[in-house]
Amino acid sequence: MKINKLIQKIQSGDSMAANQLLIKMSPLIKKYAAKTFALEYDDAYQELSLALIKAVTHISDTSNENACLSYLKKTIVHQKSALLKKQRDISQMEISWNEQLTSNFIVKSKIEDTIFSVDFTNFLSQLPKKEQEILILLYYYDATDSEIAKKLNVSRQYINRIKKKIIQKANFI
Repeated sequence: MKINKLIQKIQSGDSMAANQLLIKMSPLIKKYAAKTFALEYDDAYQELSLALIKAVTHISDTSNENACLSYLKKTIVHQKSALLKKQRDISQMEISWNEQLTSNFIVKSKIEDTIFSVDFTNFLSQLPKKEQEILILLYYYDATDSEIAKKLNVSRQYINRIKKKIIQKANFI
């Protein structure tokens, strides 16, 4: 059956004609669904099929089959473009949101680092000189207990005892 005759039947309420039109237009729908990388193929196929059926209701002159076919093809192409644009807009929103989230995380991280630095500096200033030196070597220079003991000419056990004492002072137990 010709496309224009199927369109007339659809417009008069024949749902079987709609299925027949979709079968006839299937190669074109498949072609453009495959080009719609923004969606899964099945989703794109369904969206394009729905757009085709909606377009049938807008065709007023069904006497020329080529004009009907051209209109339906333009509808599918336009819908494919609209799907791509919609997906591109969504991707841009996701990128923008991710950038904002990352930016907020960096700012929050810098604030937390600053607060920790101020707290650590205040805590450090309350310690005796020897404990300050050990703590600085431990946390700023990542020195091991053995390295600190050797540098300060004390035993590793002494360094460990001082670390425990510092932790108790900081109420970290």
